[in-house]
Amino acid sequence: MVQDIVLNLLDAAWPMIEEKGLTLVGASVGNLENQVAEQLALPFDRGDLAVPDSTIDAIRGKFGGASLTRADRIGSNVGLSVPLLPD
Repeated sequence: MVQDIVLNLLDAAWPMIEEKGLTLVGASVGNLENQVAEQLALPFDRGDLAVPDSTIDAIRGKFGGASLTRADRIGSNVGLSVPLLPD
């Protein structure tokens, strides 16, 4: 159902996309409900955190400390930041 709606919107916008180009497509849905509410657990394995940590450090080292941030901090003034020392 959602896929059909998105495809219909894309078809309707296709002439404008051909004229102006397109660099990003996003779709979001919300307020979906079932008869029974259920809290699902995310399957996070808290194993080796060195890989994500080193990846984040490498991205910040190459593009600067502000290149990665929490989504809820986007657009806000984070103030002073603590410098990170090399390993």
